[in-house]
Amino acid sequence: MRSRWRALGARLRPHRLALVIFALASVWVMSNMWLDPAGRIMSNNPGGDQELFEWMLQHTAYCVTHFENPLGTHLMNAPKGVNLMANTSVIAIGIVMTPFTLLLGAPFAYTLAMTIGLFGTAAGWYYVLVRHLRLSRLAAFVGAALCAFGPATMSHANAHLNFTAMILVPFIIAQILRLREDGRWLRSGICLGLLLTVQMFIGEEIVFLIALFMMVFTLFYAFVQWDDVRSWIGRYAKGLGIAAAVATPLLAFPLWWQFFGPQSYVGIPWAARSFEADVASYVALPTGSIAGTLQPPGFALRHNPTEENAFYGWGLALLVIVFAVWLWRNHRALRAAALASLVFILFSFGPEIKINGWWTGIPGPYRLVEHIPLIDSTLPTRLSLPLLPVVALMVAFGIDKVRAIGADLPKPRRGESAVRHQLRLGWFAAVAVALLPLLPLPVVTSARTPIPAFFTDGAWKPYVSDGGTLVPVPLPGDVNWTGMRWQVAADLGFAIPLGAFIGPNVKDHDKGMWSAPRNPTANLIFWVTQTGQVPEVTDVQRAQARVDLEGWKAEVVVLQETAANTALLSMLTDMLGEPVKVKDVWVWDVRGFVAGE
Repeated sequence: MRSRWRALGARLRPHRLALVIFALASVWVMSNMWLDPAGRIMSNNPGGDQELFEWMLQHTAYCVTHFENPLGTHLMNAPKGVNLMANTSVIAIGIVMTPFTLLLGAPFAYTLAMTIGLFGTAAGWYYVLVRHLRLSRLAAFVGAALCAFGPATMSHANAHLNFTAMILVPFIIAQILRLREDGRWLRSGICLGLLLTVQMFIGEEIVFLIALFMMVFTLFYAFVQWDDVRSWIGRYAKGLGIAAAVATPLLAFPLWWQFFGPQSYVGIPWAARSFEADVASYVALPTGSIAGTLQPPGFALRHNPTEENAFYGWGLALLVIVFAVWLWRNHRALRAAALASLVFILFSFGPEIKINGWWTGIPGPYRLVEHIPLIDSTLPTRLSLPLLPVVALMVAFGIDKVRAIGADLPKPRRGESAVRHQLRLGWFAAVAVALLPLLPLPVVTSARTPIPAFFTDGAWKPYVSDGGTLVPVPLPGDVNWTGMRWQVAADLGFAIPLGAFIGPNVKDHDKGMWSAPRNPTANLIFWVTQTGQVPEVTDVQRAQARVDLEGWKAEVVVLQETAANTALLSMLTDMLGEPVKVKDVWVWDVRGFVAGE
């Protein structure tokens, strides 16, 4: 055993510096979260995805310890529940993080998962670039750093765990490429099937984008290098068949659950076509970079800070074009990748091309495919995500091309060596000028509202029976997910109504909608929350509240004691009667109210 560890250490020794830098960079990006994982929230995420993923991690840990099905739950949207397989439930990450979730809490586990996700993505790409693509350590380091800490990834690092922890992606790509090798199609096919299965439980959209891009890439490669493709296309097809044979039985039930199981839905609740990439965004600087702080934020070029999928800056864009031209003749695989990238760039523009915020009226090719299943649920701007690895590969291969300048020439005469050296230095300076402005800054965070001691101390337990529903006010929905945080703090010891998820709209043929249809009482609570006005509660509304609370199987209603909740306190008191003050919350035990007592 010791000899194996020594051998592993010997193999890693030349790469330790790269791995250490990747680790430090990952901690740097998440440093503001590490100051206080439970007390900080990522400010640049407009939808509160951090709380959603913390809830998902807590739920997976709950399922592991209670031997329950992680594909669905009745703990949210009580009593109907939620189809978690049809939401971003990151089950695979949740299983790995379960010990940390149980011991140190979901916020800690989430911050750790984001940090490891960045490091693992960088380390994975570094390994693949060195081991499988035979790049130099310098080129592999720069390429891997771009994949893990490049503009698109850093944009999604604002709480999108499923798009940040892309550890398996480089290995999936490597196994796809190895299907071509003689004698490897069976083993690589099995590995590919297993990797794709796990990735499906991290982020299905990534699997879809990989499949789509590799299909287009393979077609272009066959066009530019058919003689080579003809020699291995049979092995390639057999390997893909093996991967499908491995993944299909493993994914059959989860996918059935997703599309046909309880609370399944059709489509997404927003128009994907409205999330296009502006043409000018490809040369704009990302907000989360060093240079991005020196210019006015390009709000006209993005939909929100988490969707800056195509922000590369002029420097990197020009560098990649130059390297692509330089490598075009001798690297046919890169030529095919560049052509495939061009296709994805065109489709990322959406149904109508927009330049620097100006709608040109020119239809984009996305119109041709926007109604195709799966594509109709993919945001056009996210079709630019596969470009980041291609950009990284162009830069990495370009660096090795620069390092090789003059290597194939005869021994230089006096003075020629200095010229070649200066030429290489000039190229490396150009790479530095293109990349240094894109160095990432830590994700921006702000303080979170403290969770009431009522939940952290377990004072809620006498008010909720096993499987009962606690109604947190404000209700979880839209972008206020405080009630879900309370639930996580209580280790999911009770169910809640509504919540943050996509579910079926029973009033519209089960089309996907955000959260769930609201009953009249929920609508009233949301109205008071948003307006701060106190309505006069009628007997009809009290009777309706009794029906709605019974429909939720509610046992207690809880409102945090804050100045902002004064209107809600008055309205709920008028509706449900006088509350009881318990620690730092107002409590209405509604079991008697629901029973008509």
